[in-house]
Amino acid sequence: EASKKITYLNSNHDNFLTRWLSGPSHMWRLHRNYADAVELQLYRAKTGKHPIIKLLDLESFPNVKFIPESASYYVGKVHVRHGHEGLLGARVGFITSAKTYNFFVQGHLHSPAVYRNAAMAGLTSKLDAEYSIGASNWLHANVLIQPDNSVQLLNIIRGVWK
Repeated sequence: EASKKITYLNSNHDNFLTRWLSGPSHMWRLHRNYADAVELQLYRAKTGKHPIIKLLDLESFPNVKFIPESASYYVGKVHVRHGHEGLLGARVGFITSAKTYNFFVQGHLHSPAVYRNAAMAGLTSKLDAEYSIGASNWLHANVLIQPDNSVQLLNIIRGVWK
């Protein structure tokens, strides 16, 4: 049975929204979603929360917990992060982080991997993004964290976990 608790890890990919809302107002005033932009700006100003929470209506789901991009989050002993920020804010690779935290799960790099007690998830978006050119090692993949803190990589091939 799937967990009844869902954790939404904010990532640099979600921050397109804050960048857009923080940009020059003429950019979103002319956009056909002006009313939505104003509503999201008001939500952020009134609550101090990330506007993606309002956009995805995460507050209407009591089992969803929102974790900011730079926050530490643990599932048992396993340190889980998007992976955009490394140690002390520096950008470091998956192996360095896996050695540092021992039990570790990250995303960000779009390419699944396993190293000792650590795993890197793939992605859940399009594999052929318009900015990716040529061959790619990107793959749809999830990470399952077991009760004993071990991690299992679940690759998704043609929509099926393998």
